[in-house]
Amino acid sequence: MELSGGLNKITLIDGILHRPGQPWSAQIQSLLAHLADQGFEGSPRPLGFDRGGHEMVSYLPGTTLDAQTHQHFQTDKVLISAALLLRRLHDAGADYEALPKSPWQGLPTGSNHRRDEHVICHNDFAPYNCVLNNGIIDGVFDFDTASPGPARWDVAYAVFRFCPLSPPSNPSSFGSLEEQRRRLRLFCDEYDTPCDEELLDLVVERLSALISHMHDQAAHGDEAFAGHIEAGHDKYYEDAISYIQINRRYFTHPD
Repeated sequence: MELSGGLNKITLIDGILHRPGQPWSAQIQSLLAHLADQGFEGSPRPLGFDRGGHEMVSYLPGTTLDAQTHQHFQTDKVLISAALLLRRLHDAGADYEALPKSPWQGLPTGSNHRRDEHVICHNDFAPYNCVLNNGIIDGVFDFDTASPGPARWDVAYAVFRFCPLSPPSNPSSFGSLEEQRRRLRLFCDEYDTPCDEELLDLVVERLSALISHMHDQAAHGDEAFAGHIEAGHDKYYEDAISYIQINRRYFTHPD
């Protein structure tokens, strides 16, 4: 069975996902093995490579969330479970020793908050990469863009996606400005990180880095990223940046 996999063609065979091998695949297999050894149960299990050089990982059962099914993750229960899962992921990967000769694909991590302890960031912790079971998020997949970085760099993208910090005009957004602020504070409380202007600055920096990455990859002939730009994904992030900057103090300051 062929599955939708963002930028990759993914095939499910007998409960095992096969995806094209990449230069960073050995690093991700090693990371997933480390997470399993640490008792983290919310990520796929690494299963090596098939004869065709495809990376193999176990399939995480559950409902995958996306913009079209966002009503399923509007509850506080789901939001809290996402924050707690991200924190457990960071704690489990904090002492991972990277393979010295295997690269990471991840986006450059933020220049702000350098004092933050570095962990292994997922770098795309969002509803579309999570699974929902029994009303909570209990798994995350697609570690292709994982890399070492400040924990709050990962938190920044997660709150952008889960709260969400997007203008109401965007079809994947929901909730009033007040509700988004409440969800932002709840996520930060559950993860145990300050809900401050510095975090909002990291969200803006994270989205700006994503826009630059999209255009750079498209300029180098990547058809998938070119398609994203043609579909207006970069405009979506630009609008979100403006929305966050306008409401920066409201999101983070007490009444």
